[in-house]
Amino acid sequence: MNDLYDELMYRRDSRPRKFMAVQDRNTPLKLDPHYRHDADMFKNEQVVLGVDTGDLSWSYSDRLWEFDWNKAKAASAIANEGGYVGMSANHIEAYLTAYFGRKIDLVCVVSGINRSNGYSYNVYGYRREEESQ
Repeated sequence: MNDLYDELMYRRDSRPRKFMAVQDRNTPLKLDPHYRHDADMFKNEQVVLGVDTGDLSWSYSDRLWEFDWNKAKAASAIANEGGYVGMSANHIEAYLTAYFGRKIDLVCVVSGINRSNGYSYNVYGYRREEESQ
């Protein structure tokens, strides 16, 4: 697909290390690491859920809010009302499904820290309904 999200999708040259990866879709993910100069844990981005299969669409969590604040707010409310454990894979998948307006299969979540400003970032790797195999 060549829509706005694919044009701005997440790209990287090397795969992140898998650290603290959670496979239970009801467990809250550690999505807001804090940068410390002496901590190695998040000096590089980390896979915190699943596996990067190499064929996923990617979206930064903050960019979804930047693209359409009202849509992100509504999607967040829908996910919060779904009865899911907050910030679990099921919760994020419900949020993305509501945001994009079609079924999303969340496959991988990458979390890291922007060392230039110290803020954490999260990137969701997923397949849309028509991409699911």
